[in-house]
Amino acid sequence: MSDFILHERDEDFGNSIIIMEKTGKSYGRIYWYTDNELVCYLAGLSVDKNFLGKGFGNQLLKKLESIAIERKALTIHLWVKKNSWQYKWYNRNGYVYFGEFDSEHDWLIKQI
Repeated sequence: MSDFILHERDEDFGNSIIIMEKTGKSYGRIYWYTDNELVCYLAGLSVDKNFLGKGFGNQLLKKLESIAIERKALTIHLWVKKNSWQYKWYNRNGYVYFGEFDSEHDWLIKQI
């Protein structure tokens, strides 16, 4: 499994952690609001196009989920483009439809 570099920061709304695979092949962000720390939000998970399909996204997602669990979150939310390969990828990783974000994106949720 890859090693990760974490950067935690206080935000106006709560806290966030930016995480990057140590060689820069993947990165993502998880954040939560001060008024409801039982819900985490996943944002900006990205893998270098030259390393797609090699497990970096799965490793990063598991690391982000483990951070949410350590923080005592009960759910993780994210929005993703409808009918995209990313939508299907999140579905395979246990994320299910939660509601419409806008005409092109849906909210997904995972109980952790």
